[in-house]
Amino acid sequence: MQWLRVLPLPIILVILFSLQSSTAQDQQQPANPPQQGQQQGAKQEDKKDAQSEISPPSKREIDAAIMKGVEWLLKQQKPDGSFDGIYSGSYGMGNTALCLLALLKCGVRRDHPSIRKGFDYALKLPFTHVYSVSIMIMAIEAYYELTDDELEKVGKSLRTNPAEVAAKRVEPAMRKWVSDAVEWLISKQQANIWRYPEGGEDVSNTQYALLALNAAMRMKIQVPPSVFKKAADYFLKYQGESKEEFKPIFRVPAADFSIAQLRQMEKDYYKRLTGESKSTKKDDDKEKPSSEDAKKPRTELAEDPYRRFGVEEANFKMYPRGWQYTAPAPYKVQGVEKPAPPVRGSGSMTTAGLTSIIICKAGLEGTGFWTKEYAALVNQSIRDGAAWLAKYFSVSGNPYEGTAQPSSSYHYYYLYGLERAGVLALVKFFGTHDWYVEGARFVLKEQKPEGWWGQSIRTIKVQNTEQKQLDPSDTCFALLFLKRATTPIVAVPDEAIYSGEGVLKKPEEKKPAEQKPAEQNPPTPPAPQQGWKIGVSVEHTLLGVTVKQVLDGYPAKDAGLKEGDVIDSVEGKEIHTVEEFQSAISQATTSKNEIQVVVKRGAEKIETIIKKK
Repeated sequence: MQWLRVLPLPIILVILFSLQSSTAQDQQQPANPPQQGQQQGAKQEDKKDAQSEISPPSKREIDAAIMKGVEWLLKQQKPDGSFDGIYSGSYGMGNTALCLLALLKCGVRRDHPSIRKGFDYALKLPFTHVYSVSIMIMAIEAYYELTDDELEKVGKSLRTNPAEVAAKRVEPAMRKWVSDAVEWLISKQQANIWRYPEGGEDVSNTQYALLALNAAMRMKIQVPPSVFKKAADYFLKYQGESKEEFKPIFRVPAADFSIAQLRQMEKDYYKRLTGESKSTKKDDDKEKPSSEDAKKPRTELAEDPYRRFGVEEANFKMYPRGWQYTAPAPYKVQGVEKPAPPVRGSGSMTTAGLTSIIICKAGLEGTGFWTKEYAALVNQSIRDGAAWLAKYFSVSGNPYEGTAQPSSSYHYYYLYGLERAGVLALVKFFGTHDWYVEGARFVLKEQKPEGWWGQSIRTIKVQNTEQKQLDPSDTCFALLFLKRATTPIVAVPDEAIYSGEGVLKKPEEKKPAEQKPAEQNPPTPPAPQQGWKIGVSVEHTLLGVTVKQVLDGYPAKDAGLKEGDVIDSVEGKEIHTVEEFQSAISQATTSKNEIQVVVKRGAEKIETIIKKK
């Protein structure tokens, strides 16, 4: 399973949940093939992917595809930092934020010129659309996440969810931007969910709003539980109906466990990873294993979460129920009013609904809204949404309920939705389908020689003349799928998830040397200078080259520089990197007794003169 090391976004216990299938389930439900019609909506070629479990794409294949896609995407950036798209005029922030999100998740360094230019462009734009503001919040969170290199350095010494580490890195000015964006998003919530923001409510805008609010909460920005309650009410009310029981049932940990239980598993995992795991029970209180249990590996007995928390899988039932774009409404035919039609689920909207209801669960659990009865409704909704995806599973197109073949419309948008649903639900298999392996095989096969996917380049006619139109969103969706980019609600480092290390294996007896997580661009000490010293340390942040520390008794302090100031220019030369700042200061202090420095402080620019003492 080493090929999955390319994936930066781990899910706690996915391998555990999938490998340790429930004994009760296995006994009650024989491993029968899916019932006739259960795979409705999937193309015949999907059946060929049945071998994907034993022949997954290699790490080299996935790395190469991501690299080629990233190289193509970087070339599409315009000089002003923006990225084009079909709706560039009204969604300038959203198009650019989506590309930044994909680039950052795929390992492009946060100090890369394209990242800096993209944020410089997008952060100046006003809040206008739910899509745009939501994806921008997600891109900002991605900027602060631990990179693959940082995770590699930290290794087994990481003692908490990587998202918790990222949250501590957000500068006050950026936290203020996100806080304002969250306030704006909440103000645009309609009766229950979101729209563009005008003209009713829809599931698509809503999933991005909830993903953004979930990201903001990881950045320690408060969101009222009532926001999630209104949204959850909608998804419970407008989920489709089905009396057909889906069999055999499969594990959906996001429904089978409470968020508190999942977080306890996460906490225990990190203790095991650092060799600090201790039993929560006294020896005298431990249950004696049965004769059948005694035959099983000790690690399985110790780690099976269903056994540990007393979850009875045999009691679960699943009914394939999906969601559609907007709520069904009554309509008229020749002046005669007809009742609202039943919900007709689609793959893209069911993944959106499943994503949304899981986030709502995380936002509501532990509040006064989370009663036993309401929890049962939400968990059944999650389980049924997963069953819909299993029944109509496809990676070759966007499946629709009631159609024989999946649709090509919104195909890569759906695949990115499938990735989000799988990660957040902690599901490795939707029914019999390993969603990531099958999806990755398809995505790799469909990449164009230049590196793009789908309809990122399309031909349109303008006044009878064919023109090429650029819209990199499909390429972004494909990259985000391959990278498994969604930040899970509960997470651990990848090597522990996909290899089982620390979960299914006993921890090493020798405790690894404790290391502190690598800091993002740690403060740069004053560069060695041949001239005089100004007494300031800087770092590269989302806002630019930012003053980290101003030393007492040095010229920079006398000139009025403050922590948080963003360096705009030195001696008239624009500053974009720490290296440029160091070089400019070194040159100026060697030949001059005064240096002109312009800084950005909030919304204003301030010019100051730093004088040699």
